[in-house]
Amino acid sequence: MTPNAILSEALNYAKNCPEIRLLDSKNKVLWTGIGNLSGLHGFAWEILKEKFEKAEIRLTKKLKKAIEEDNLIKVERFINTTRDRGTWVFAKFLA
Repeated sequence: MTPNAILSEALNYAKNCPEIRLLDSKNKVLWTGIGNLSGLHGFAWEILKEKFEKAEIRLTKKLKKAIEEDNLIKVERFINTTRDRGTWVFAKFLA
C-alpha cells in the first residue's frame, strides 16, 4: 500500500469504527475510539463524531509521522468480555 492509502484507511477506521484503536510499530497509541459501547446505544456515534472532529488534524499529523518512520499501523478491536469489561485484540496491520 502507498503511504496515502494507509493514511486514508487509518482515518476511515478512526472516523467510522468506535471500537477501534490505532497503534504504531512501537505499540504507542495514536487513536483510541470509544471502546466499550455498553449502554451508549445510538449516542456512541455522536460521541465518536465529536471526538474525531476535535482530533482529526492532530491524528493526521501523528499518522503521517508514524507512516514516514516505519510505514506500519496496527489496528486493534475492543471485545467485550462482560458487560462492563473487555480487552483490545489484534485485528490487522495497515502496511
